[in-house]
Amino acid sequence: MPTWGTWDEGPNDSKVTGIHASLFYDGGAGKVLIFHCRSYPMWSRVYDHETNEMNEANLEVPIWPLTPIEPSRIFCSGHCFMADGRLLVAGGEKDFPYPDYYFPSNEQQVRGQNYCFIFDPQNDPPWSIPVSSSVPHFMNDGRWYPSLTILKNGKILAMGGFSGDLNGVYKSTTNLVPEVYLDGIGWERVSETSNADMPPDLSYFYPAGNLIPKGANQGKVFFSTTQLYPNSNEPPSYTAGDTQLFDPAATRPDPFWQSLGGQRPTPTEHSNHILLPIRLGSSTSKVLVIGGLWYESVAMDRVDLIDLSDTTPDWTTIDPLTYPRFFHNSIILPDRKILVVGGEADGEPVLTSELLDTDTLTWDTVDIPEMVVSRRYHSAALLLPNGKILCTGGRVPDGGDVEDDTERRLSIFTPGYLLDGEQPKVYDPPTELTYDEDFSVTLDGTYPLDSIAFVKPMSVTHGYNSEQRYIELFFEPYGVEGTYKIKSPANSNIAPPGIYMLFVLKDVSESISGLSKIPSKAVFIKLYQS
Repeated sequence: MPTWGTWDEGPNDSKVTGIHASLFYDGGAGKVLIFHCRSYPMWSRVYDHETNEMNEANLEVPIWPLTPIEPSRIFCSGHCFMADGRLLVAGGEKDFPYPDYYFPSNEQQVRGQNYCFIFDPQNDPPWSIPVSSSVPHFMNDGRWYPSLTILKNGKILAMGGFSGDLNGVYKSTTNLVPEVYLDGIGWERVSETSNADMPPDLSYFYPAGNLIPKGANQGKVFFSTTQLYPNSNEPPSYTAGDTQLFDPAATRPDPFWQSLGGQRPTPTEHSNHILLPIRLGSSTSKVLVIGGLWYESVAMDRVDLIDLSDTTPDWTTIDPLTYPRFFHNSIILPDRKILVVGGEADGEPVLTSELLDTDTLTWDTVDIPEMVVSRRYHSAALLLPNGKILCTGGRVPDGGDVEDDTERRLSIFTPGYLLDGEQPKVYDPPTELTYDEDFSVTLDGTYPLDSIAFVKPMSVTHGYNSEQRYIELFFEPYGVEGTYKIKSPANSNIAPPGIYMLFVLKDVSESISGLSKIPSKAVFIKLYQS
């Protein structure tokens, strides 16, 4: 069995634990923001993949303007890139104020914050509180563990998370009210009545929304993270929740929510959900749910598949994971394969990664070296512009803080395709594009190509990333040798407005082994609605 890839060390101390990680355009450099932000001061840091170093500056999240002052604790918040490439961070943990939150107790009131921040690396300072007429952009209620998803019109949909209200002593309630963020304006409820409220089927914990690109349900948002919920009988029994479609553009009498009815075999927490690559000539919109946690901490090996372009979507399964796991991360690579890294099972870390070929939906039989640092709960992993994978965060047994969130070593995985030949080089790309627009790039040779694709930069926490998206683009030779005319995505259901990474992939015949589609380094392009 061939060995595929290598693990290398990143900085030995990232200064802050990378529970949250987001890849930025940052003028084309592609740097990574990481933060924890549970204890004061609320610092974040930036990793530079080109130098393999952490920026020396501690970038502090500003204090939210309340009386009395509340800490800007964006720990376990939701985040999503806006259409202009800035990062919107919403919600977080709200309980005792500093310094008491160093010492959680049975009296702790677990709630969600209702504030938001914007991170823009082009500004100094990069963190800001969005305001209109001097009024901060409050959400209607708090959210702790929410999902944020960009819609086709560039608005950001917030769903789920713990509310800011308490339902009796020590109990928290789920924020059921969906709302959207409008840049420069603030938050507004999707509906002023309860007809848009999130159904009980969905988990409060990162319900995981994907904008559907094609088919009968395009433009709607699919939520895959379900839960068991009680009925009103005494004593109550519990029902497995349905997965749900949400239509953000619905108006009465049309419903906002549609239950898919076809349940997955069991709900699972701490799984990964991925929209499969959007291929040329295909009308499908398929989502995978990989692994997860179930009853009495049983790690799942199940991989479920659903085609949301169908009028009546239903679940099927593909071959399972070799290593059951939860708390893991799954990343779409430029060659359309999915790398599953890290996680936990039976109280032990899973150090062996797995590779899924999305062209065939089969697992590759390659020998991937074991991880050098375990990545369990509160870890993150994302694709870098050079085609490598950055892994951050996680827990260290007896690490010393409240939840042992002390893993500050970074790890870099170099996939096998980068060890199998020279990467193509891309010259003269555009910096901005509209939809369905022709553009051209020139390469450093006239070798055969497998494909050209847009890949959305990742913004990930807890293994959830609602934006992860791979879009294959039409291309053909154009003019002089080595130049290609390319067509941008047709519409914003396929590719919501924002920043994308353009990858060019050599055909497998150009690799040393004859097996690898070798990607270029990414160039960043802004896709906008004219």
